[in-house]
Amino acid sequence: MNLRPTGILICLLVVLAITGNGHAAGGYCPIGQVWPGFDPEWIEAGTIGGDGESFLALVDPRDGCNCPVGFEMTTTEVYMVFSDEVSLPYTITVSMGLREAVADPGGPLPWLPGATICETPVRDFTAFIPKDFVGFGIALECDCRSMEEPYFLSFTIHSTMEPAGGFYTDGSGVPEPGRYLTSVDGQWIDLVTVGRLTRGDLVLSGSAQCCETPVAVSESSWSSVRGLYRR
Repeated sequence: MNLRPTGILICLLVVLAITGNGHAAGGYCPIGQVWPGFDPEWIEAGTIGGDGESFLALVDPRDGCNCPVGFEMTTTEVYMVFSDEVSLPYTITVSMGLREAVADPGGPLPWLPGATICETPVRDFTAFIPKDFVGFGIALECDCRSMEEPYFLSFTIHSTMEPAGGFYTDGSGVPEPGRYLTSVDGQWIDLVTVGRLTRGDLVLSGSAQCCETPVAVSESSWSSVRGLYRR
């Protein structure tokens, strides 16, 4: 399926204040896979159908932030493409957020999504001109969370995408199984295992800032397995 070279970053509400080593120094820091630059080989075409479909990315806040106690999300950002068969202008309705990750050692997936911690409003974004990709950024109000836990970043498309859209990845090759999920018929499935994500990590990220009083979270064994999921 051909993909329309579609979109600029339609709305990016916070500019990250990053120090030279990429970690927070009283400013903002990145969580998740940030925008790596454009390469048409990093597009996973025809994989996003919409209609309430959610995509989750397992993240470790310590990979991007060196906050001593906790962090709070301030924005979420995602990049994707849509087919050149759609007519412009083209509107997509989305929301994004942060969810708890719950360890499931005996299940087919090592981590399952837990409670929603915070979520953006549902927003409409409209592309008017053809570009190489489309990006969405939405401000997020979130409680202070512990740095010692895993989390899922979430991206939900509430509108129908006909024909299907595509993921944008970082082009690093097949990612580790168990980190990128979607829900099919009420069951969480691994995007890597089913072959829907093959070209690298899903470009889904957010900005955060340090905070001092994290909200309590459920017990988990993150420290014992987090090394499996480091970039």
